[in-house]
Amino acid sequence: MTLLAGLLLTACAPSIRPPTFTPREQVPLAGLPTGQAGWPQAQWWKQYRDPQLDRLMQMAQGHATTLDQALARYHSAARQVDSERAKLGPTVGAAMGGGIGYGRNRVDGLPASLGRDSYSNASTSAGGIVGLTARWDLDLWGKQKAAVAQAVGLTRAAEAEQAVTANALQYQIASSYYDWQTQQSRLALSRQSEQLASHLLQLAQSRVNAGIADPRDIDTSTAQLAQLRQASAGIDGQARLDLVALAAILGVDPAQLDWLQPRPLPEPDTRLPADARIGLIARRPDIAAARWQIEASSRQIDQARAAFYPDVSLSALGAYLSSDPSFGSGLRLHGPFGGIGPSITLPIFESGRLKAAFAGSQAALDSAVADYNNTVVQAAHDVAQRVLGMQQQQAEQLQQQARIEAIAHSGRRLDRMFHQGIANQRPLLDNQLQIQQLQDAELQLHGQLLDSQLGLIHALGGGYHATTLPALPAHSNQDAH
Repeated sequence: MTLLAGLLLTACAPSIRPPTFTPREQVPLAGLPTGQAGWPQAQWWKQYRDPQLDRLMQMAQGHATTLDQALARYHSAARQVDSERAKLGPTVGAAMGGGIGYGRNRVDGLPASLGRDSYSNASTSAGGIVGLTARWDLDLWGKQKAAVAQAVGLTRAAEAEQAVTANALQYQIASSYYDWQTQQSRLALSRQSEQLASHLLQLAQSRVNAGIADPRDIDTSTAQLAQLRQASAGIDGQARLDLVALAAILGVDPAQLDWLQPRPLPEPDTRLPADARIGLIARRPDIAAARWQIEASSRQIDQARAAFYPDVSLSALGAYLSSDPSFGSGLRLHGPFGGIGPSITLPIFESGRLKAAFAGSQAALDSAVADYNNTVVQAAHDVAQRVLGMQQQQAEQLQQQARIEAIAHSGRRLDRMFHQGIANQRPLLDNQLQIQQLQDAELQLHGQLLDSQLGLIHALGGGYHATTLPALPAHSNQDAH
């Protein structure tokens, strides 16, 4: 009868439907240039051959609090897997008890032959029990196995989210570091411009003193020198802000970064991996995390459906019982006893809770698929935006270099005229100052292009590459049975 009831309840369990939304299998990238394969590598910053950057990345492993938080979330999820897996095995416990009892009995209406019509008696007893209990949930419908699979999915998602944090941290470190290096290069160039402007001021003063120049030239040169000194102060302030930001990212005091020294900026590489469109799904840790969230939601549906089935378990008891009634009344017991048998629990009336939990798990899967698709599309947009931005910056940089070359050509002609004695030095110094101002703009473009490359590396998932990803649930208009 119990088995029949269980089968009837099983027949009432709802069927699992496919997700409402179709999960994306590829990233919608089109028309973007490709080049080197397998890029970026795990330690992508090594390509810059900068020991200072290597040291900063190493410092981040021991000081960054964001990594500690992500690692703690991963460890918490991993412990949940152990907890759910342990429920698949049998449990054994100890039982022990005992006590002293007191009772008083009275019997009325005794036969006249006994010479009294009532009888009363008081008794005490002592007893105890000690033994072992065991229980094993057979998990015939796979509910607990689904719980383990869900916990594994959440753990893998937490692992991928840890890589998301590490990827963002590495990008922030490299971006702040190379912005600081850009400002250092600009500051060195600005100091040279200050020296030129100071020389121009001295020249103007000499010409005015000699009576061959307008005194207003001194005012113009003085204002130009002040403007350049103001620009240097601004650049130096930006470099200090970069240093403070870098220290904050690493979780250290800015004084601990006093070993940083200016270095030449590296040349950016704007090429994409050859498998960017398909490989981005495995390269982006946020996509991998969203995909494992889908897997966890699918296993949650399995749990919710298995809850409609009866729970079947085996229970066993082995114990030693001792009972000692007083005055010879009752049965004196001393010895072992035990038993083993199945236990079946049927969900007969749950006020709609099981159906609500099942519907909620189906909705959670739809939400996980929608989040996954949004992550994929956003990743494609992120990569495409970075690449198109880099292409624009490259075009601007080429035009800037052409302008510098044109003015440098004019400067070489002025230099020849000055050495031939047919021109004074002021036009030559003005030309050199103009070149340096254009070089400053070119340096800023170079720094922007380098930051865009770092952003592209970040958009490509940094050095992350998922070795395994769960299969996506099939989308269909037909219900699965």
